[in-house]
Amino acid sequence: MNFLETLDFINSFEKENKNSGQEISINFLRNFTIENILPFLKYHFYNSQINPIVNFGGYNNMIQEVLDGASHLNSQPKIVVLAMSIHEFAGDGGLYDVRAEKVINELDIIIQGVIERTQSTIVINNFLLPFHKEFGIANVEVSLSKEIDKINGIIQTYLKKYPSRIFLVDLNRLVGIIGEINSIDYRFWYSSRTLFKNDLLDLYAKEITKIGKALLGKSKKVLVLDCDNTLWGGIIGEDGIEGITLSKNTYPGNIYYAFQETVIKLYERGVIITLCSKNNEDDVWEVLANHPDCLLKKKHLAGWRVNWRNKVDNIIELSEELNIGLDYFVFVDDNPVECNLVKERLPLVEMVQVPEKIYTYPDILFKESYFDTLQISSEDKARNELYQAEMQRKESKRSYSDITDYFKSLDIELTIGVNKSENIVRLAQLTQKTNQFNLTTRRYSDGQITALLGDPNSDVYYFAVKDKFGDMGITGMLIAKQVNETVVIDNFLLSCRILGRNIEMAFIDYCLKDITQRRSPAYILADYIPTKKNMQTSEFWSTVGFQKKESSNGITSYSIKPAELKKNNFDYIKLKIL
Repeated sequence: MNFLETLDFINSFEKENKNSGQEISINFLRNFTIENILPFLKYHFYNSQINPIVNFGGYNNMIQEVLDGASHLNSQPKIVVLAMSIHEFAGDGGLYDVRAEKVINELDIIIQGVIERTQSTIVINNFLLPFHKEFGIANVEVSLSKEIDKINGIIQTYLKKYPSRIFLVDLNRLVGIIGEINSIDYRFWYSSRTLFKNDLLDLYAKEITKIGKALLGKSKKVLVLDCDNTLWGGIIGEDGIEGITLSKNTYPGNIYYAFQETVIKLYERGVIITLCSKNNEDDVWEVLANHPDCLLKKKHLAGWRVNWRNKVDNIIELSEELNIGLDYFVFVDDNPVECNLVKERLPLVEMVQVPEKIYTYPDILFKESYFDTLQISSEDKARNELYQAEMQRKESKRSYSDITDYFKSLDIELTIGVNKSENIVRLAQLTQKTNQFNLTTRRYSDGQITALLGDPNSDVYYFAVKDKFGDMGITGMLIAKQVNETVVIDNFLLSCRILGRNIEMAFIDYCLKDITQRRSPAYILADYIPTKKNMQTSEFWSTVGFQKKESSNGITSYSIKPAELKKNNFDYIKLKIL
């Protein structure tokens, strides 16, 4: 899409979607002219139904804005972007007299200032290495390249120190993709300090958008794979296991092998892997079990539909089985007819067609960043195993006629923590990812969770759950804030995969009783904020015993006196309090 088409898309979107979608606030601190990134930010965020609210700080005024108590940082933007060029760190000696120590000292003031003054997620670019060395091929002790390497090394140190707070836009990688001639606008740099051409601005904006989407819970979760000419070349039902194209070392089978390497890497990151293929099940299982170069195994799958029915119905069934919305699905298939059918019937599903230039296939899922998350937790890595255990639970449930007897047979144990700082990454991730059982869908970064834990007027509850089939990890949380003589439930959420066992009721019972003892409020207040996905929770507070107070701006408010709290008994759920 060229620049004019990008503007047309933006104008059209803004006319048709004036008041729709989520918002995300972004503040740029910059030392060069980068305002022309705005249309690219809008384009990428609008494509995800997100409205970016963008503010640009003063030109080359980064330290002052960090230190100034009246700056735009006081608004606590969701993202602070540190957009920097090495040129403006040059002193009187000019660009080739840049010294790493001076730049690092200034960076430390800027980065630490943003960390201390805000709870924002920070996006920082590294510095571009020079395209032409001032000393040519001579190996010298001090050069611009070596100084920039030192500075970029310190930026990497910050990334390691604050892995869930600071994220990198790697300019050297982006320029490596499109080249110097498509990246740097020397004419406008010297005339107006505008450094980047549109192609690089587009990639820069896309990197920021990935982070914003992850913060707002927009990352995809489920990968659905066709089999023939997708996981391997050829048709297993016709070619047999010896005849399909799949090889670690031989072209073109090595292309499918490399794609499977991508799938396994996504599995290790916590992406849910499923199959949807028109095939005989036994043929597919034979390949997964017995082909010497098939990396994907049945153990990697959280679900499958291998049959001769239409793929639209099969994908819908997978969505219902996993209890995950279709807008979190990515489907890969080689057949254009199947792809078009899914696009038409299931527009929420991201459709990826195996490319005609098959050599571009292996990293296509990485390139489009469908599954990017801010952090990868232990729960992420175990997610497919958790869904496999859930299949065992469903199988076990069929042998019980009484649901309470089934619950008792599970040996459910709930471990509850209050105001513990050990699991900040996971708690922030829960707010960013959980959509269905989420009463307010307020999203929090790691920095914001950390701030809540340090606030004497706030309490952060969470629980981990396990049963005889496995440990499901930290899967629910509640945030409460004291306001004068009341306590407000700011958010209450659970992973959808643990619903249906009264775990949410046992947890909320404990939280409300503990809040009463800890805070002695006159009232406990709570809100329900409806979204397209959380309708199942619309009557939750009424179920718990809260009284509906009022509704305004789409928000329904509830309250309860501590003395009116219901006393429930779920004796089959064992509570362990940390």
